[in-house]
Order: sequence, then C-alpha cells, then structure tokens
Amino acid sequence: MSQVLNNLHKIKNISVHESLMSRVFRKQKLIFIYQYQEGQLSCLIGTYPEYQNIVESAIASQYASASIERVAKPKFFTKKYYDIQVLEQEKDPMYTIKLYKNMPDDPINNIIDSMGKVSPEDTVNILMVIKPEDSKFNKRRQVAADRLYKNLDLYSTKWRSRKNLLQPRKLLGFLFNGPSDKLIANKKEEDKIGMVRMVKAKEDSRNAMGEEAANPTFHATISLIASSDV
Repeated sequence: MSQVLNNLHKIKNISVHESLMSRVFRKQKLIFIYQYQEGQLSCLIGTYPEYQNIVESAIASQYASASIERVAKPKFFTKKYYDIQVLEQEKDPMYTIKLYKNMPDDPINNIIDSMGKVSPEDTVNILMVIKPEDSKFNKRRQVAADRLYKNLDLYSTKWRSRKNLLQPRKLLGFLFNGPSDKLIANKKEEDKIGMVRMVKAKEDSRNAMGEEAANPTFHATISLIASSDV
C-alpha cells in the first residue's frame, strides 16, 4: 500500500495547472472511504474524472488480482439518526503520526475489526480527504526534526502561532522593524548547539520524523459518520 500511495502522490504535479490549483486553492485530490453497511465492509476511493486512470493504474500495478469497479457515489445519511465527528490531531502537523513499522498491529486492521462489531442494521463511514503536500513541507519537517534533536522549540520564532497572529501591533512591529536584538541573539545561540543526548523513546520519535521528512507526504482530514434507525 505504501507504493500505491507513492504513485498517487504524483497526481499533484501531473501538470502546471494542477500544481497551481493545489498550491493556491488547496484543491483536494482524493477521498478514501471505509464504509460498513448491511454487514458488508467496502473500501472506496473518490477522485476527479481526470484522475481516474491514474488511480486505477496505481492500484492495479501493486494488486494484480484486484477487481477495480466504478460505483455510484455512496449515501451516508440513509438512516433516521446520524452523527458526524471530525478527528483532529492534538499536535502540530510537523509531528509524525507513529509509523506502521513501529506498531505491533496495522491500525487500519484495528479500525476495520471495530467496525465489524457494529450491528448490521447500523452504518459507519470513515472519510479521509487527502491532498499531496509539496517538497516545501518535507523541508520544513526536516528543519523541525533537527531543532527537536537539539531540544529546541519546534520553530525558531513564535510568529507561526495563532496567538501572535491575533496581535496586530506585534505583527506590524516585526514587519516594519525586523527581528529584535533578543531574537537575533537567541538565533545565534541556537546555531551553536550541537546534538544532545536523550532517552531512546524520544530519540525514536525524532528518527521517525526525520525518516518521514524524506517520503511523499499527504495532508488528511478525517471524519467519522455513524447512522442508525434506533
């Protein structure tokens, strides 16, 4: 599946127009859907018509015996009652979610097993809207991993935080006057810091972050939709 995702990541740069739409308008490319309905579990991939051949080729190249069919758009609200829950990560997107190779079980298998325990009369849908990130995100993640290795804050300045963006006076002062002497001094001190010792668990998380920084990356928005007649 890793190779399938690597092939799907190329959708971002298939043309100058698509690169522009992705960078300026944040155009989403793919939707992964795990649907449990009437006791049957289905895996669907939604995309634009112009990407259909690319998606089919990416799957067929890795799963030669797979049966790829075009189906109608799934209906998520077929029951009387329903609930929608958006899953949000607590940490900054720069942090890597634990890699599958560091987990004893495939997390997708655990989710599917849980969905299989739902009553056949109910439905559950997991939607993952994903968009390929460009190389700039990988470079920022590499810089962030290097800073964490040195036990520094994730970013060299605090201007990325929402709190400072909501303080126009500080923001305008930074734009017109440039960085303060204190900020420049802190930057010079940070440049002098070498690698530091840390516990293995912490080091492993930094290694995973650095490893993922070299791989194609997707931005995902995950939603859970459950519905029932009871």
